[in-house]
Amino acid sequence: MEHNFKHTPGPWSIESVDGQYVLKIAEDTLNPATRIANLKLAGAAPDLLEALIDLVVQCEAQYGFEHSSMYSEVEFAKQAIKKAT
Repeated sequence: MEHNFKHTPGPWSIESVDGQYVLKIAEDTLNPATRIANLKLAGAAPDLLEALIDLVVQCEAQYGFEHSSMYSEVEFAKQAIKKAT
């Protein structure tokens, strides 16, 4: 599924620079609107992760997605959670 997001597409990474962690974004942009969108996304990340975990837990508890048409979406969500934790 494609979306029209305002933030810079991934991959994003974390690097250690002079003892501090720095968020490295795939594309260095001078566009202020894109920078603001990137900061909003990074700021919302803890809430997004919590919501995604809750959603996966509820989906598995209520529906069991082993043979569901949404199996691939739930697995993709699990991979994103693993990447973030």
